[in-house]
Amino acid sequence: MEEYSHPLIESTNSHSNDTQRRVYKRRWIILTIVSLINICNAAVWISMAPVADKAAHFYETDQNNIDLFSSIFFVSTIVIGFIAIWIVDRNGLMLGIYLGSILNALGISLRALSSADFIVNSLTLSKRSQFIVAIVGQMIAGLAQPFVLFSPTKVAELWFSTNQRAFATTITGMSNPMGIVLGTIISPLIVTTSNKIPLLSIVWCIPSVVTLSSKPPTPPSDSAEIVNSTPYFTAIKELFKQKAYLMLLLYMGCGVGMFSALITILEEILESKGYDDSFASVCTAIMIGSGVLGAAAVSHVVDRNKRYMTAMKLSVGLTAIAINGLLVSFNYSDIKHIISIFCAIFGFFGFMSYPLGLELGIECSFPVVPEATSSGFLMICGQIQGIIFTYLSTQLANTQKFFNNIGVNL
Repeated sequence: MEEYSHPLIESTNSHSNDTQRRVYKRRWIILTIVSLINICNAAVWISMAPVADKAAHFYETDQNNIDLFSSIFFVSTIVIGFIAIWIVDRNGLMLGIYLGSILNALGISLRALSSADFIVNSLTLSKRSQFIVAIVGQMIAGLAQPFVLFSPTKVAELWFSTNQRAFATTITGMSNPMGIVLGTIISPLIVTTSNKIPLLSIVWCIPSVVTLSSKPPTPPSDSAEIVNSTPYFTAIKELFKQKAYLMLLLYMGCGVGMFSALITILEEILESKGYDDSFASVCTAIMIGSGVLGAAAVSHVVDRNKRYMTAMKLSVGLTAIAINGLLVSFNYSDIKHIISIFCAIFGFFGFMSYPLGLELGIECSFPVVPEATSSGFLMICGQIQGIIFTYLSTQLANTQKFFNNIGVNL
């Protein structure tokens, strides 16, 4: 194999073949740990959305303010995202995961304490004060998100051989939506009445402090052996010179943002048509469950044939058809089966683009830009668009006319 000669990259001898490289069994432990932290963090993010009406009653505020529990994650990721990219790429995976797990544990612990009876009674906290403390806790947990959200491609690059990377990226990448599934299913089961809101925070108060290695003793592939010495801001400059990456940034950002906004307001959309909280949770579970299957299937295929662009084009086209069908179906009541079918189609083909996009982001920028930098900016762009979509949807939702004509409006 030819050595990389880009002036910004230092390279060791890369003449060895990837098939001769050693991979370590503990890579699956690393993958599991990172996935579990992602699951916990995502569940904390979405836990209030499925029970927004009951949370609003408990905190004596309106549902628009409850949406802050989800939106604050978007803002936190954007604010600290650039720092998280630098830490993960320059200081190692271990430090990034440590910070992510500690911030996640601290954030949800503070949220739980904000509604704990012994704290509220001893400090005589008003409902408004409890809400503010809970939002601060949610913000701290949100600061953890970029550290774990930007790690999938880094884990795949450092620990897995080239014919397993897309699969590894899928496992860690899909753990985030799996956390959303757990959050949307478990929350309505726990919060049957508004006074069960404190119990919800306690359930997700699970410290996730772990121990792991940043990288294996020997690299699993030739590309993993490359030492990237590109200065941080130079790498960003090089990244935004790539037209293919900019197109990917727009599409992935729009997809992530739309999904985040839809998950946040789905309960309100369906409630306006007479559906209950449990159906919103079922729709989210169907969407993400089918999405995990789609992502796993496509990663298995592209790991072998490397036809990322063909798979991405198929994903984009079929996702567009599915989302239009889903939005039109939101105009009608008593068609649960139709909505469920469109949720499954949207999830299956929409989620296919997630691991594909992350891997294509690396392909667009390799070997000049580190993995966490390329995937990190894709996620930051998604969070920015998530804020925009959520805000616009929430403002439009203030009128019943919006929900009566949601297909047209969206």
